[in-house]
Amino acid sequence: MDEWQAPEALPELELARMRVLKDLSEIAEKIPRDLWILGQRVYYLTDLGAATSAANLARKCGGRTHWWCTALAGYVHHARG
Repeated sequence: MDEWQAPEALPELELARMRVLKDLSEIAEKIPRDLWILGQRVYYLTDLGAATSAANLARKCGGRTHWWCTALAGYVHHARG
């Protein structure tokens, strides 16, 4: 039995994800320690196949939010398989 594979994403969807990621990056400059924005950036980077960038972003958030950074890094590693 062949394993089911999801169809490839439409180019429009990829572009929309990249725009969202760009917007989130700009917002992160204005609100640098917002945990939700950080999580969304890590999610979209991972979703776009940029797991290394997502892991680097999760690693450098540090400080009082160490638990959140660890959770995000775990998410990226899980998504990588």
